[in-house]
Amino acid sequence: KYFTIDRGTIAGTPGVLDSYSAVIIAGPEKQFSESDKLVLDQYIMNGGKMIWFIEEVTVNPDSLAGGETVALYRPLNIEDQLFRYGVRVNPSIVQDIDCAPIRLSVKTGGDRQQILPFPWIYFPLLSPNSTNSITRSLNKVKGEFVNYIDTVGLDPSIRKTVLLSTSGFTRVINPPILIRLKEAELLPDESTFTRSSLPVAVLLEGEFPSAFRNRMTENLVRDRNFKVKIKSVYTRMIVVADKDIIRNDIRRSGTSATPYPLGQDRITGQLYGNRDFILNCINYLVDENNIIELRSRELKQRLLDRGRLKTEKIKWQIINIFGPVLIVIIAGLIYAWLRKRIYTRI
Repeated sequence: KYFTIDRGTIAGTPGVLDSYSAVIIAGPEKQFSESDKLVLDQYIMNGGKMIWFIEEVTVNPDSLAGGETVALYRPLNIEDQLFRYGVRVNPSIVQDIDCAPIRLSVKTGGDRQQILPFPWIYFPLLSPNSTNSITRSLNKVKGEFVNYIDTVGLDPSIRKTVLLSTSGFTRVINPPILIRLKEAELLPDESTFTRSSLPVAVLLEGEFPSAFRNRMTENLVRDRNFKVKIKSVYTRMIVVADKDIIRNDIRRSGTSATPYPLGQDRITGQLYGNRDFILNCINYLVDENNIIELRSRELKQRLLDRGRLKTEKIKWQIINIFGPVLIVIIAGLIYAWLRKRIYTRI
């Protein structure tokens, strides 16, 4: 609706992305080749904008239909590049007390089965940063099997802003992990959720160093005239440690499948802030006039002085009740005097 969108592969072709205002890496499942990494790096060096939706731990949610699934570490060979830009996606799964529900079939008596919602700590509800124009006044964003981010490096030319974070009751577990649906029926022990406000989405702004500085690239590019740019112009990127934030749930009926609106929970029907978050991110990255900064304007209420309100209450009540009446009477007298003066002269 708002943008012209193409889908495709990089295929190690330098310049293939140069005509695009922004590039979204949405949940890669295979390792990046060095040639593809070089193309992405040089796109950024030339001022390109990027959104990364990546996870270092793979979970097959379809396997949960059988009652359990396995979470495994899956490196994407992009870790060194993101580290150069100032972030690290940790290969750990976040569990959060503030979470979305899942539906389970439980016995309610005898052989009777009933479908009931249970809180699922693997689906955290991520809190938006209320001070940033991208996430101001945004509903919580639903994540699924989320990783978390560390900001690294002290490069003063790169500014880092956390956009989404977990709640104050969080813990992390490291793969390999066996995830069972039975866990949803257990009441979590809050004393073990000792982590707080772990970053899940981070905005990076500034001049980035190339991940291919001082590296041989002749074997990666066929063009012998190609030269690596080692420092970017001012640009922006956003790194999100969850690929499912940009993925719709699906409603299946027979052989047909219909996507839910992005961010809508298929159990409760509640609409989370996923869609608005994605659109705000893209608008912020490609907006050359900073129109989205208007979202950061805040209207402050000018409250009355309670002390003066108590001591001068009667005075202001009298002024507000009798003041308008006196003004009308005085205006009427002036009008009558002027009218009399005019017509007596005639």
